[in-house]
Amino acid sequence: MDGSLRQNLKMSKTVVLYVIAGLLIAPAAAYAGSAFEFSSASHDSSNGSWVFGVDFTVGSSDLLVSSLGYFDDNGDGFLSDHEVGIYDAGGNLLASTDVTNSDPLTGHFRFDAITPLTLLAGNSYIVVGVNGSDHYTYVDPGFVTDPDIIYHGAEYGNGNTLFDPSASHNNFNDGFWGPNFQVGVASASPEPATFSFMGMGLTVLFAVLRRGRTI
Repeated sequence: MDGSLRQNLKMSKTVVLYVIAGLLIAPAAAYAGSAFEFSSASHDSSNGSWVFGVDFTVGSSDLLVSSLGYFDDNGDGFLSDHEVGIYDAGGNLLASTDVTNSDPLTGHFRFDAITPLTLLAGNSYIVVGVNGSDHYTYVDPGFVTDPDIIYHGAEYGNGNTLFDPSASHNNFNDGFWGPNFQVGVASASPEPATFSFMGMGLTVLFAVLRRGRTI
């Protein structure tokens, strides 16, 4: 193997190693848990089927929604499944699922995993859920929100199918629960060009190695 070939091999190895290292250390999304929670449920109400919505704005960082959830009043299961969805400010449904008794209980809510959905920093959304025959709660002690979410209040309307409610708005300390979701901060992921670069580097390295074996 001549000096030029050795130099090419060394450079190719260096390029591939740097690309692989960059991919390995790229930060992943860290899921932070429930968007909304409280220490105890102070009300236990049921007076027909309602569609409850919670208005919020994303803070300074994009968020990933990893699952959608619904309030389980006693943590002992639902009387019926609950359709939950997230709408943008224009009324477009971005994601939805049915939360059921088979979904795991976290705090006061059961959550069903969805394909991760990115909510953009500074944008407003509403998470909506259909109550059906189950009980709901409101104005609960110890109410907190994820620090990357700005809570605005709740909307509601009569119904038993999912829609973006606009019948009313409340000024309660917390909304009707109802719907919820689990979030994490959306971090940068490798761009397609990075993967292309890695593939090119591997191709060059393998070609040089193959040439080296034939010299």
